[in-house]
Amino acid sequence: MRRTSEAEPDRVGRYAIQGEIATGGMATVHYGRLVGSGGFTRVVAIKRLHPQYAKDPQFVAMFLDEARLASRIRHPNVVPILDVVAEAGELFLVMEFIPGESLSKLFRTTPEGLPASIVSAIGVGMLEGLHAAHEAQGEDGLPLSIVHRDVSPQNVLVGSDGVARLIDFGVAKAAGNATATRDGQIKGKVAYMAPEQIRAEEVDRRADLYAASVVLWELLTGTRYFDELGSEAAVILRAVSKEAVAPSSARREISPEIDQVILTGLSRDVSKRYATAREMAQALEKVAPPAPSRDVARWVEAKAATSLRLQAQRASAFDLSIATELPGRPVLAAKAEGPAKPGSEAATSATLAAPPSSASAAATAAAPAEEPRSTADPSALALDQAASARPRRNALIVAGVLGAGVIGFMLARLVPSAPSPSPAASQVQSSVASPSAGTLEPRTAAPPPSGQPTSSAASSAAATRPAVGHDSTVGPRGTSAKPLPTGNKPVSPNCSPPFRITADGLREYKPECLR
Repeated sequence: MRRTSEAEPDRVGRYAIQGEIATGGMATVHYGRLVGSGGFTRVVAIKRLHPQYAKDPQFVAMFLDEARLASRIRHPNVVPILDVVAEAGELFLVMEFIPGESLSKLFRTTPEGLPASIVSAIGVGMLEGLHAAHEAQGEDGLPLSIVHRDVSPQNVLVGSDGVARLIDFGVAKAAGNATATRDGQIKGKVAYMAPEQIRAEEVDRRADLYAASVVLWELLTGTRYFDELGSEAAVILRAVSKEAVAPSSARREISPEIDQVILTGLSRDVSKRYATAREMAQALEKVAPPAPSRDVARWVEAKAATSLRLQAQRASAFDLSIATELPGRPVLAAKAEGPAKPGSEAATSATLAAPPSSASAAATAAAPAEEPRSTADPSALALDQAASARPRRNALIVAGVLGAGVIGFMLARLVPSAPSPSPAASQVQSSVASPSAGTLEPRTAAPPPSGQPTSSAASSAAATRPAVGHDSTVGPRGTSAKPLPTGNKPVSPNCSPPFRITADGLREYKPECLR
């Protein structure tokens, strides 16, 4: 764990912590950000145990109990626990970040009391979250018998989506808790405690229904249930000795049916309360139909517009400069740093992409420059290597095609073509020697124009013209300097050498030397 300055976030593993949302006696809730692989980030809420308590085994056990219990409750009306981190003397819970406002702050902006439909929507959500907690089971499938014991406006969050969610199971009681309440020790807020909880008796889920009824009474009337009492002792005395007061006594427009639901939940006799939170939620829905979540969202926006804007600004302006230092985050700053330094990751990527030949260099120079990736990410390194291999492979293909053409041309110059003793043979030779697609072949003499008479001797002479300087009977450009012998007198052929070199550089054997 390292703290750089007040303006910079703390870093613990995959999490960055910056800015406070709320603070309490044991812990502070911060804005946080989870930084994952591939540039993934997510805004979270981090409940951070105060340093003086992080070293106390009892407080640590309570904190871990909260995480264990809340992780077993899966319901839309309960803020989920995503992670628990214990590192370098720090202990904190990672929770889903819910844009919204606590019911305690919304209550202060509504001294006239909330509309019954809004109260019903919030109350039903709160009670359904409690029912999910009361019904939660452990890994073995046995009931955990969770009792929140701290249901209050501070622990009900109303989101900007219009959904009420229960938070903070820090003092919850459950089967198998690592910490046990000592005799005479009271946990929770006295103004919302059930009489049996104040007397430190055994409590069950119906103690949470009493606290929820106090919250609903205050939302309906716009005043505190024990507001006229000046001391905590007076609150305790009234809670354990006097019957509940109907909310219509503070606000006349509240119907008798709503009064009955609230008074049932506030009964000092545990057996007269509703058996479950869901049963009470259903009773409230019948007497006060809940408003749609969109209407609740508009009410929250009207009462907490400034707070919601501030939350959005803090979440969006979160310092991401530390993201490049957290595990799994690719280096994003390399683009603005200019040329890569020798030995750096960017320089290593450039070396991997270096072309082996000039042709490959030309192909690489023509390609657009790519942003360097961190070699810390295996997938990014594989992409870099594949990208660097493409220009090299293309250059090798081009070089291979050019090399094959050059070799074919050289072989064609070295292999002699046999002379044609007849026009048909000459035409065949011309056809064979004609260039074909994709190859380089030497040129041969073109056949005479159609319609002109041809002779075997003329065709043979045209096809076998020797080069100048290789035969005394040959003139410039292979033309005959002396008339060919005629008559019956035999002429001994000049067969030393037995071939001629044509003007096109072809070796052609003399026909008379082949007889």
